[in-house]
Amino acid sequence: MKNRYIFIVLLFCLGCGKKTEEPNVIQPAQAKLISPLQNEICTSGTVTSATTSKIKFLWEAASNADGYTVNITYLQDGSSVIYSTAQTSLEVVLQRAKPYMWSVKSLSGNANTFSVSDSWKFYVAGEGATSYAPYPAEASYPKDGDLITALGGKTSISWQTTDVDSDMLTYSIYLGETSSPALYKADIKQNYLNDILVTSKKTYFWKVVTADKDGNKSESTLFQFKVN
Repeated sequence: MKNRYIFIVLLFCLGCGKKTEEPNVIQPAQAKLISPLQNEICTSGTVTSATTSKIKFLWEAASNADGYTVNITYLQDGSSVIYSTAQTSLEVVLQRAKPYMWSVKSLSGNANTFSVSDSWKFYVAGEGATSYAPYPAEASYPKDGDLITALGGKTSISWQTTDVDSDMLTYSIYLGETSSPALYKADIKQNYLNDILVTSKKTYFWKVVTADKDGNKSESTLFQFKVN
């Protein structure tokens, strides 16, 4: 009887020691974008109306990817549309003379894994357009949602943007404690501001309006940061 109990205990221990084999998860590679090019005025599309064109998006096949999602963002208001495809190309009708950004997510059908490509900005060419507004500015510091430490009750802010026409740019900064900040400083030529007075434990909102020499303007999304 004693030997029988020992045999049962051994079987139990051996059973507990077994491990379930985990599947070999292989992450798909990052897709390499081809077209539209970064900061391009896209003229290769098919005009579908006075205000729209059909644009073809192309990217290289990513290894270990079973499919893709293409994210196209309208930069003037930050709205996005996502398309799914098993191919490495996609045609989408977009508004002409407007700025967009696109990226591709590589998906694996065997596991919940993915990789995201770079993000490229472009303009859809407009009829007779000879000048385009700058791309909306992006926050460099603080990043949107950052918690910062202000030395001596002061902070700096900085931003970045690009312009397909390579024009000289000026900036107007709106900054305040509400989600509708007032104009803080206008016609700045550099992409930063120093010595901004802030108060501990408060949240601040800011945005950038960028203008070129032809009077074309773009407005960034609203950023915010909190002070320690």
